[in-house]
Amino acid sequence: MIDRGVNLKFGRTRAGHLRARGMESISAEGRVLMSLGRSLGTDLMKANLEQLRDAILASDSVTPLEFEEDLARLDKQNFMMPSPAMWSVAARRPAA
Repeated sequence: MIDRGVNLKFGRTRAGHLRARGMESISAEGRVLMSLGRSLGTDLMKANLEQLRDAILASDSVTPLEFEEDLARLDKQNFMMPSPAMWSVAARRPAA
């Protein structure tokens, strides 16, 4: 993902970005949900991984067997994984 321009720190840096631009009353919250195997969260992860299969395998970061084992793990009832962090940031403009 980084090779394709994804900034993995984007969400966590937004509060500082707003502060640097003069915003006030800044608040930020990060939330992570736990997804169990065979849930909507793991279904989404599986769909994402299947779409990226060729790129992941071409990176040589995992073997085809490891990739398939990871996909199968998402369907196990005893599997649990955290979601990516979801960030919410709010601020207001300074009074004129």
